[in-house]
Amino acid sequence: MDDFSEEIELFRVFFPEYRETPVVGILASLWIDESVLNHAIKTGFLALATGNQLMEVMNPPGLVPKRR
Repeated sequence: MDDFSEEIELFRVFFPEYRETPVVGILASLWIDESVLNHAIKTGFLALATGNQLMEVMNPPGLVPKRR
């Protein structure tokens, strides 16, 4: 997740029309360990994992994801 900002800059090199568009990081998995979830929360990522039958947002309510 720490390399995400570098990936966004590379994306913006190839697609300069999106240079001013904010990007939000999302971590999606079938299952997310609590330590990974905590790191995602600290770094401002949304975390999605499978719930009963659908993907569910695992972040606490009110989390505002960082826009890069």
